Amino acid sequence: IDYPKVRREMMALAQSEALQGDGVLRQHAIRALGIWLQEQPEGRKSAREVQSCLLEVAMGDASAGIRLQAEEWVRGARLGPVQLSRMQRLVQKGSQVPLHLRLRAVRFLVQQLKYHPGDVRDLALLLEGAAAADQDHKIREYATRGLVHSGSARSLEVLRQNLLHDPDWNVRYAAAESIKKFPYQTLSEVNEVQKTLERAAYADPMPLVSDQARQALQDLTQAVPEASSP
Repeated sequence: IDYPKVRREMMALAQSEALQGDGVLRQHAIRALGIWLQEQPEGRKSAREVQSCLLEVAMGDASAGIRLQAEEWVRGARLGPVQLSRMQRLVQKGSQVPLHLRLRAVRFLVQQLKYHPGDVRDLALLLEGAAAADQDHKIREYATRGLVHSGSARSLEVLRQNLLHDPDWNVRYAAAESIKKFPYQTLSEVNEVQKTLERAAYADPMPLVSDQARQALQDLTQAVPEASSP
């Protein structure tokens, strides 16, 4: 018996079933692919093919349950250059791409920034642009939440500006949450953020945002008490 050949044929069948099958058999195929993927070393061609298959299901399947099942197996996985480029293009094309696909792309890019920051040098820049200027407020909100994983001064400035000036309160709320969790590098960053939070806490017209800013200010002051000292 040619075991490698049999294994390849079984994997091809599982991928076909995951992409085009129905019902319980499809769920089993996705699970089998996910388990197999976790056992493979990164970079192997067959592993990249399975990852691409699961990403395809997670990005485009009509069933929310199937999408979530597939996403669970690739969450936090290192995307290859082709996959990463595809996600970036989906975000950058704006209204030419359906919103639900762009949101999923942003979610995967945020996961890359969180789990593999050294692999994606320009990813923070892409998310900063989306957070600051995308026409859709949901994209700005998702990207704003993702910038908490960047740690750069540029990302922090985008968060500050979004908290003070974004027209959508969901984005301002997300900015206040991200500012609260941001990995600050210097005391001067903390001081500048405290001023921003004070403005938002007392001037934002949406109570949820002002309350979140007030809570973030309180937590930040307690965590870094010397920042509020004269």
